[in-house]
Amino acid sequence: MIHARDRYSIKHLNNKHIYRKKLSNLSIQCSHNPRVSKTQEIRFDQAKRRIFHKKEHNPLNLRQHKLATAQRYRFMFSESQFVLKPIKHLLYNHSLHHRNYKFWTPFFGCPGIRIKTTTLDDTSPPDIISTVVPYNLIPNMFIPHKYRNIIPKFRPFLLQSAHMYNLHINLPPPLTKKQRRALRIKNERIKNLRIQNEEAILQGTSFNRINKRIHMKFTLTRICESFHEEMLDYTKQYLAADDEQSKIQIYKDMSAFTIQRIKVANQRFNFAK
Repeated sequence: MIHARDRYSIKHLNNKHIYRKKLSNLSIQCSHNPRVSKTQEIRFDQAKRRIFHKKEHNPLNLRQHKLATAQRYRFMFSESQFVLKPIKHLLYNHSLHHRNYKFWTPFFGCPGIRIKTTTLDDTSPPDIISTVVPYNLIPNMFIPHKYRNIIPKFRPFLLQSAHMYNLHINLPPPLTKKQRRALRIKNERIKNLRIQNEEAILQGTSFNRINKRIHMKFTLTRICESFHEEMLDYTKQYLAADDEQSKIQIYKDMSAFTIQRIKVANQRFNFAK
C-alpha cells in the first residue's frame, strides 16, 4: 500500500519523500522440513533474546520498550507489525506544486489566501467610446531625433512575440500585506528548522528528541553538581574526625546518601524519558 505524505509531515517534520510504502499483513512461514523448521525457530528465539536483552530505556513500560527496540533494530516479531519505507527516487526538491515537476504530485496547488470575487453583469453600451487621445506619432515632448525613427508608425506598437511583452505578462502580481507576512513566517520557520537540525546533530540525537535531550542533559548536570556539593561536606567531616567510630558512622551516612541520590536520579531520568 502506498501513501502520500501530508503537509504537516513535509513542512514541520522535514520529510522530503513524496510517497511511502506500507508493508503489512506479514506472517511467519516456516519450512515444511521438520529439521529446517526447528532450526529456524531456534534462530528466531536467539534473535529475540539478543535484541530484547538490551538496556531498557523505559522499564516501566515493557511493551513500548519492545516496540521501540524492534523498530531500532528492524526486527519483526509480531504479525500486527508493519514496515514503512519511503520511495527514495520521488522527492520534493522545489515545492509542493505539481507544475514544478514533470509528473503529477499529490498536491495540485499550494493553499493560499482565498479572494472572493463578484461578477457583475455587462451593462456597457454596444458602441465603443474612446477615452484616450488618439495616437500621436510624435507626442508633445522632447524626443531626440535619433530615437524618432525607432517609434513604430503603425499598430501594434508592441508585438506579442517580443521578449518585453512576454516579460510583462509573466511578472507576478505584487504581494499583499498578508502574503508578505506569511512568506516571512515561512522563511523564519525554515530557518528555525535548519538551526534545530544542526543542534540535533551537535547533541547526537534526532530532530524529534532534541528538546528531551537538552532537558535531560540539564537535569543530570544539576544532579551531579548537587551530589558533589553534598559529598564535599561528608568528606570534610570524615577527614576532621579523630576516632574510628565517628569515621565509620560518617562512612555509613555517605553510603546511604549515595544510594538515595542514585534512586532519585533514576526516577527523574525515567520520568524525563
